Amino acid sequence: MGTNFYYCYKVTEEKHKTLQDYLEAREYKVLKEILEDYTKEYHIGKRSAGWQFLFEPTYDRTTCRRNSPWEENLESIKEFLKRDDIDIYDEYDNHYTSDSFWEEISPWLYRDENYMNIADYHKKYPEEPFGYHEINTEHTSKDGLRFSNYVDFC
Repeated sequence: MGTNFYYCYKVTEEKHKTLQDYLEAREYKVLKEILEDYTKEYHIGKRSAGWQFLFEPTYDRTTCRRNSPWEENLESIKEFLKRDDIDIYDEYDNHYTSDSFWEEISPWLYRDENYMNIADYHKKYPEEPFGYHEINTEHTSKDGLRFSNYVDFC
C-alpha cells in the first residue's frame, strides 16, 4: 500500500477574476482551457511500505528533457514546495503545509534498515525475477534521494 503526493498551483485572486470575466462573457471554451491549466496536478512522489520515498522523475515524457521545477536534491525540492502559491495534497485529499508534508514523509526519505531502494531489494531478494522491480527503474541523487526513471510509475 502506498500514498501518492501531488501539488498544484493555487488560484490567485487575479486568476479568479480572469475566470469570472470569461464566465460572464460566456467564453466557455477559453474558460475550460484556462481551468485545465490553473488546476493541473503535478506528481511529487510516492511513499510505500518498506521502500524509500520515490520522487517523480524530472523529465518531460514527450521531449525527454528536464522539466521539473526543482533540482534532484532535498534543498531544491524543499525550497520549491514552501512557496505560498503551492497546494500540497495526497491521493486521499489530505492537504499539507510544506512543513507537515516533510514531517509526513521524513521516515521514508532516506534508505535505512527499514526502507530500501531497488539495489537493496535485489541484494535481499536475488532470486526475484526482473519485471516490475527492474534495476534501471530508478536512480539515487547525490544526496541520497530516490528518483524514478519512469514517468508512469504511480
